[in-house]
Formats: sequence, C-alpha cells, structure tokens
Amino acid sequence: MRLKDFSGNLRLQINGDDAWAFSNEIKFSYHVTNFSKVIVNNVIHKSQLNSGKHFDYTSNFSDLDTFALATIYSDDKAIFTGLVNSQGRYSLNPYKVKDKSLELVDIRLWLSKKSPVDIAFIDISPTEALDLFINALNEKGRIKKGVINFSDNNNITAYDTTSKSPYSVLKEIIATQTRSFLYFTQDNSGNLLINFASEADFENKPALKISPNNWNDLELLDLRVEENYDGYFNRIRLESDSVIASKPNQQLFIVSEVTKSLWLDEPFGRLVEAGNPLKCYWYNLGDSAHLQPFELISKQEQSQGKNYHGYYVEDSAEIVLNPEWSKENVGVVIVYYSKNKQAITLENAQEIKRIHGLNNFTGDVYKFEQFNDISTFSDLFKQANNSLKLNSKPRKELTIETTKALLELGDAVLLDFNNQKFDGRYIVYGFNGRFRGSDNSVHVTYNLRNGLNSDTLINFYDSQEYKKNPLFISGLKTTFKYRDNNNLLRVYKNIEFVGLRELGLEIPDPDKLGLLPSFIPYTQDPTVNYHKGQDGWEFLAFK
Repeated sequence: MRLKDFSGNLRLQINGDDAWAFSNEIKFSYHVTNFSKVIVNNVIHKSQLNSGKHFDYTSNFSDLDTFALATIYSDDKAIFTGLVNSQGRYSLNPYKVKDKSLELVDIRLWLSKKSPVDIAFIDISPTEALDLFINALNEKGRIKKGVINFSDNNNITAYDTTSKSPYSVLKEIIATQTRSFLYFTQDNSGNLLINFASEADFENKPALKISPNNWNDLELLDLRVEENYDGYFNRIRLESDSVIASKPNQQLFIVSEVTKSLWLDEPFGRLVEAGNPLKCYWYNLGDSAHLQPFELISKQEQSQGKNYHGYYVEDSAEIVLNPEWSKENVGVVIVYYSKNKQAITLENAQEIKRIHGLNNFTGDVYKFEQFNDISTFSDLFKQANNSLKLNSKPRKELTIETTKALLELGDAVLLDFNNQKFDGRYIVYGFNGRFRGSDNSVHVTYNLRNGLNSDTLINFYDSQEYKKNPLFISGLKTTFKYRDNNNLLRVYKNIEFVGLRELGLEIPDPDKLGLLPSFIPYTQDPTVNYHKGQDGWEFLAFK
C-alpha cells in the first residue's frame, strides 16, 4: 500500500471496471510479512443504482468473483492493488439494497498459496538465488525484485525448495541466512515488489525524528512504547538430520568371492570431488604397489548399465559389489563423504551476563530448532548465528497514532524524548487505519520495532514438517564439520586440534575456511593457527 500517496477522491476498479459505488470509509491493515487487507463496504455498481435496480438481486452487476483483481485509486494514483479474497453481507431480502462488503488482500497471497518453485540453491549467492526464485515463480512481471540490500552476502551452500511455500523461501531461507529485513511494497502498476533491507540500512537510512517539539506538526494523537521478550533467546541449539561431512572418510576392506556388500562406518553422503587426491581403489593382496581404480557409482547409474565395481545408495551405509567382478584376496579402499546428524550451540555471553545480574539466575534463555534441509555445517552455523544476532536483545515496540500519512513499511523513526531506555531508532513493520471520503481524511496507527527481528513471525501457511535434503553434486564445496556433543564446550583456552592435512598439500587461506568450534560465546572471535607436528603432519587448530 502506498499510504503517502493518499490525497482523497477514492476510486475502486475491479477487473478494469471503475463504475463502483462504495462506503465513504475504507479500513486497511498492512503488515510487513503476512499479506495485508483492505475492507470496502456497501459495494454496488453505479449503473445498478442509476437504473433503480438496487433491490434487484438478479442483476449481473451483483456477480463479483473471488480472486478478481481490484485496485484502489486516490486522485488517479494507485495506492493499493489486490485480489478479492472474500465477499459478504449480501442480502437476499427483496427489500434491501443489493450491496456487499469486500475483503481485498495484496498479491502476497500467492506467495503462500501457490505451488513450490521446485528449485535447488547450490553454492549460490543470495542475489542469484533471489533472481532464480523470482524467475521460477513465472508470474510474468507481477512479482518483481525491489530494493535489495543484504547484511550477509555469503553463498547459500545447499537448499532444496521443493516442499517450501514460495513465501517461506523468502522469509526462512533468504532473509534468515542474509540477516536482512524482508518487506513488500507495490509499484505504480500494483505489481508486488520483494525488498530486503540490511542492518546498515536500518542504522544509517534517513529517519523521521519525533520529539515533543514537533508533536503538533506531525498531527500525532498518541505515542506508546513498551518492552517485551517475545521471540527472545540468548542461547540457541540448531540441529540438522542430514549434514554432509566436509572431510572425506577412508575405509579399507579385505574381500573375497563370497563378499556381496561392504558396510561403511557411516551413511554414504556423496562422492569425493574429481580433483581430490584421495580416490577409491583396489589391489591384490601381496601386490599393494599396483593400485587400480575402484569404480563406485550410484544405484541409478548401475540400473542404466554403467560399468562398476560397486554401487552406493545415498543415506545407506551399504556398498553393493558387482557379482561378476573377480575379487578373491582383494583389498578395497573406499573414500566418501558421510551424511550424519549434526548440531551447533551458540550463545550471546553478554546478554546472559546481563540477565544474570538482574535476577541472579543463570541468565540463559534457550531455543532449540531442528531441521532436515540444512546440509552443510557452514549453513548450520550461519543459520544459528544470524538467528541469534536477530533475537538476542529485548524487543522494544513503538505505536504511533496520527491523522497524517507519515511513513511507509520499512521507514525509520528516531525517537528523541530524553528517555534513555526508549530513545533510538525504530522501523515500521505494519500499520492499520481508515480512509474517510466524506472529508478526505486518514487515521492511521503505525507499529514499529527497534530491530530487524520482525521477520521471525510464524508463517502459518507453511507446513512445519521436515523438508527434503538438497541435491548434491561432486563439485560442491563444504566447510569443516564439528560435532556438538551436548556438553557445551567452553571457551577454547587450550588448543583443540580440529583437522589435519598431510604436509605438502596446498593449505587454503584461513579467512576462507569459515571455521568455528561447535560451541563458542557470541562475543568470542576464533583464531586459526597452523602447527607442524613431529611426524610431518600439519594441523589446523583453534586457540
């Protein structure tokens, strides 16, 4: 809704027809995440009134279809475009006027109701993911990209949208992983615009200053503030059932002609990359100097007739051997990435300490989440870390009641009332009110918050069941994994060896590894060092 464009002289257009009479008071409710609505009462076609058929319930003009496109204009400027979501109060009494009430909802309805886009994000930037997502919606310009500024531009490693509503892809994946504020607007043609604001936008964008000195100029009726802990937590544990290991496993088997299958220590996740020096191979016992490639393929490839020594099934620990392969007294080495349940626990140590000082309890406010659609430890950490940053601070709410269209969604307000607790920046996440045609006035109540956590509202249109695991390809890059052993490992006072590489192999830039221990206070910065052992091994270590 383009609230600032309201200037009176309202006009209603439904499916291109704008000859509609309606009540001089229109109610509206607009929200940053859930779809918004406008209520229009006493809707009846003008020709029905002019012809004296306002009691005629057989008139074709009484037929308005649900999902019809409707636009509200103010002085020929479109201020709201939506769909007829429901209609009611239509009386069949022959002595009552055949008008009705309409509930119009914005186009975001489709983002919650329409089919999933059925695409996979694999090692892709958030901007590329958003472009891919909008193209997959196939709405031919009705849904577009607006102003996009992400707080976190790191790649989305792997995500499958198959069973996610389009709206949830935006809110739960792109918004959360980029730590950005999701909001929707409309252009002059009524098309839906998807917007993301960064933390920098929130902190630096121009803000409307409100103080006792300009109260009357802004036509304020009331201003209320409150502090609450809705959605607050300062410690989070995040689990995912299917995380691909970042370091390959290597296992040795001795087989014979009677061996039908090999059983791995952990479920099979994916093959190693083509350029990885570690390979699957086999050799005859007593002749280990002559290594021969072990052809490990998928079950699907095996069913297509591809040559193989063994085939795997993803999520299974079994490698089925080719019964036609002569394998008496043979050693086999299998190299693979496993797939296992992984978890991470993060905390905001400063917040825990602050709350402990207030009530002498331990101070931790805990949240647990479990997923089946986060597939790398990198994404697991990013999801938990961004969620913690958004929600580990008290929520302050500001309500502004005014007779002037001052703000739009995503606009900022700077409160300056010489009150240390509540002064500061707030962002608009919703508003409601009414237009009145009799005097071309507006009455609006704005709802604002002090942070970017308003995108954490429950999406009640989306199934909360576990989602499918993303597709994996051989070249997928992942980061090192660390297990959360449920014992809340404390600050790393001593060196903990978390991985090792054979001396002589290329060691990547530490800044690009994205390594963190399984538990670390939010205020602690990890330090990555290299340590050379006595036996020619090189270790990655945390201090």
